[in-house]
Amino acid sequence: MVKSKYTLELEKKYGEKLKDKKKETLSKFFDIEMKYLDEVYDRGLAAARNTGTRASVKSDDQWARARMNKFILNVVDARDGKKINKGAGEDGDVVEKAIGKKIIVLKKSKSGDAKYTAKFGNKTLKFGNKKYRDFVLLHDKKSKYYEPDKTEREKVKSNYRQRHSGDKLNKVSRGSLSYFLLWNKPTLKESIKDYEEKFDVIIKI
Repeated sequence: MVKSKYTLELEKKYGEKLKDKKKETLSKFFDIEMKYLDEVYDRGLAAARNTGTRASVKSDDQWARARMNKFILNVVDARDGKKINKGAGEDGDVVEKAIGKKIIVLKKSKSGDAKYTAKFGNKTLKFGNKKYRDFVLLHDKKSKYYEPDKTEREKVKSNYRQRHSGDKLNKVSRGSLSYFLLWNKPTLKESIKDYEEKFDVIIKI
């Protein structure tokens, strides 16, 4: 039996960590609700029965499981902020339901003037300018922008927020990322938690 490339990829990456290949095991290991695995598996069965399969495929179950394995890999990629295809047979609609909250992958920018890059769906947003201070840096004793006076820190924050109160702050944007991550709480960790709650997202660093 010739295995699909998706089945082979799943086995290569996770085979040693999985005790078996039952749906229940896959659901628990990858934290994907069973109903989504069933939905994609059933789509695979329907496709196999209605349009047929390749000659190398020995059963409808094999075809359906390959599609389900592809779906699992796509969910893993989506959680890491990677772009997911949404064409026919890609099950992008189920991927979106399975991951639930949108994922933002946050990284320090290694080039250019931006402090951070945030990958959100198909967008890459750059925000913060390395040449300037922010509220987090004002609290960081290791930073050259550290400000020991609490009153002065709050004053600088207030001035920034006043200047940027008209930015697009009701959605994930460069403006909201700067406003709520860099000019919100004393630490980035605290600001991330607050941002996740405001915008119903998950931020991965």
